[in-house]
Amino acid sequence: MGCGPLLTEVEVGMVLALRDHGFTHRAIAEHVVRSTKVIRTVIDQREGYGSNFKNRKPAKLIGRKLRLLIREASKTGLSARSLATSLDIDASLRTCQRRLQGSKNMEYVKRKHMPMLKKSHKIARLEHVKKYLKDPPFWPGIILSDEKRFNLDGPDGLQYYWHDLRKEPDTYFTRRTPVWAQQLRMVVDVTQFQAETDQRIAVSTSTAYKFLVALERSTL
Repeated sequence: MGCGPLLTEVEVGMVLALRDHGFTHRAIAEHVVRSTKVIRTVIDQREGYGSNFKNRKPAKLIGRKLRLLIREASKTGLSARSLATSLDIDASLRTCQRRLQGSKNMEYVKRKHMPMLKKSHKIARLEHVKKYLKDPPFWPGIILSDEKRFNLDGPDGLQYYWHDLRKEPDTYFTRRTPVWAQQLRMVVDVTQFQAETDQRIAVSTSTAYKFLVALERSTL
């Protein structure tokens, strides 16, 4: 299948005339400023040259649809598959991916995992540290939980999106425990069998089962 434009009738006549005068393919190609392959094709086919020529297929994703695809990717960061489905684009998934990759403003990157701290959060954290530097708590009487919190919105740490280089990088933070678990976040006084004193246990990220066990022990 040809990739370049067809030779004009003048160029075809020039090629045939030069060939009839004994010029080689290379010499004709240099004179016409075309490749030796097209010169050979013209000489072989002569009057039939160009009858079987098939140009490139017209691109499916151009113009308004292409601008719409890039604009939605910039706004939402969705994957190429989701964008093609939501925008009802009549093109293959690979075509959508190539168009996004070919855009100078779009890049498929990993979303950074960091806490969503506003100015008020930073001030509150600083005040919390200052408070306990002056009056530290009784740490031996507190049991800290090291239970890992997982991201409930999707695969932990595997979030990729189409990022517009003209905008600030997108981030995500690991969601806290749901509302029902927040209600279980309380300090429970648990009475130990062996000791006469009470030990205060901070149930920070407890599950419902652990909370019930703590209550059961406190009643013994």
